[in-house]
Amino acid sequence: MQVKGCQSLAWLYHELIDGKHYFFADSDAHIVKGLIT
Repeated sequence: MQVKGCQSLAWLYHELIDGKHYFFADSDAHIVKGLIT
């Protein structure tokens, strides 16, 4: 899912593995990538 309202491109992913929720995020901008980490 692409995050709306962000000037750079940012994505948020969700996976359910063995009953546990895992979230992954990525961005094309280094600053945003660092913020979401």
